[in-house]
Amino acid sequence: MAEEPLGARLADCPKRLLKLITDPTPDRAKRLMDAMMTMIKLDIPALEQAVNGSA
Repeated sequence: MAEEPLGARLADCPKRLLKLITDPTPDRAKRLMDAMMTMIKLDIPALEQAVNGSA
């Protein structure tokens, strides 16, 4: 399977994104949407950092 430069498999990205989008915590979901709206291409690791509050 194809790998990204950071080592994530491309097939895992939709699963990871779905998990982030369906987070039940409103603050985490807002951080995700705020971060995602600034991106031209989705950067899953950066979205995970935003959701966790470390971005």
